[in-house]
Amino acid sequence: MGSPLIALLLGSLGGTLPASGPASASALAGAPCVVSRSAYGPRFVLPLELAQGATVGRGSPAPYAASIRLHPTYVLDRTRQIRIAATLGPALTNPDVELLLGGRITKSVFELNAGPVRGIGAHLGLEALYGTSGRALLGAVLIADGGGLFQATVRVEPDVTNGATLLELGLGMQLYEDSVPYHPAAGPTRPVESGYASRVREQMTNDTRAIIGTLRNEDPDACERFLRSARAFVRHPDPRITTIAAFRQALRANGLARLDEDMDPPEPPPPGARESDAVDALYLGLTDGLSTPAER
Repeated sequence: MGSPLIALLLGSLGGTLPASGPASASALAGAPCVVSRSAYGPRFVLPLELAQGATVGRGSPAPYAASIRLHPTYVLDRTRQIRIAATLGPALTNPDVELLLGGRITKSVFELNAGPVRGIGAHLGLEALYGTSGRALLGAVLIADGGGLFQATVRVEPDVTNGATLLELGLGMQLYEDSVPYHPAAGPTRPVESGYASRVREQMTNDTRAIIGTLRNEDPDACERFLRSARAFVRHPDPRITTIAAFRQALRANGLARLDEDMDPPEPPPPGARESDAVDALYLGLTDGLSTPAER
């Protein structure tokens, strides 16, 4: 029973450890049309669990089982919620009482995103324990997480020493969690500017990011087509475009009608400013919007 179950779990958990270094950052920046999860939650949590169930395979009726478990947990990856934990606590194996020692690794397999509320979902894990009575347990845990307020755990663990299987249902709460300060990801920076052209540029940047975010959620394929058209458009600017009206017409002619429809009309040039300066700012703003990942 244990081998197929463990293989399934290893397949689910394998290959999910977080990438690091420039390659992963580059991949994120190069895929603004891909919906990705953001990091959330604490780095360290301390759940306490009360569990009860039965040990099947040791005669009939199946002996009652219960345990009190403490799980000091470190979150390896706050984006995928990959967690590694130690486990310790007393357990009743009826009629014996023993101390359980071991650990587990879990990964989020479902998350309910309810606006600002994060962490409501389910985690699948692999748990290995040793009991001082001589038991060796290796099996699966499925944890329903109520956003850190409470946890419910279903546990199926073969006793590889005695040829039995532990079935338990646990309820728990977090005794402690650390606080992680929020640091928003910074995009590419550019010199601080002031004046009419900078306002036009900033507005175009924001409009471009908003379009990417909308298309990403509506239709990722349409988002990719928009990116390809927009990158080609800014890569080869037309020197004949010197007015805002001509720029917007060029957007429509180059497959960027959605941007032309949704963008806020740039303010008219003030006295002393050339409209061609506004066109240059629109090109720069569109470039900025494409080079910075849309808000996730």
